[in-house]
Amino acid sequence: PSMPNPKILELIRNHHVYVLPSNAYEGWGAVINEAMGEGCAVIASEATGAGKTLIRHGENGLLFRPGDWKKLSELLCKLGKDESLRVHLAKSGHDTITKLWSPKVAAERFLAVSSALIAGQPPPYFNDGPLAPVLS
Repeated sequence: PSMPNPKILELIRNHHVYVLPSNAYEGWGAVINEAMGEGCAVIASEATGAGKTLIRHGENGLLFRPGDWKKLSELLCKLGKDESLRVHLAKSGHDTITKLWSPKVAAERFLAVSSALIAGQPPPYFNDGPLAPVLS
């Protein structure tokens, strides 16, 4: 059943790993942002917008192809056996959300792009994070 967002975040915060085995039906998958922000190691389908945009496989989370339950099982077992990897992914994921994908960074970049366009200048280019090109 549905529950209030604070309760959802509390549940996420009280667990070590979050899995989004999506076929991309929901599009972005904001729960990945939330799980990373709450300090969970994330395993996500590479079909979700958030998965392919936020997660760098092996650096700040783990990715698998939608429907590949064998790979998902392998990744879950890997995190279950390797606590240092789980902790590393959780910390790196948290840093990704709080330092690179924060509302402050997004707003600053939006203003920089808007100001450049208004001034008739080329907009700044960002390698990663909000307003960076998404490479498929």
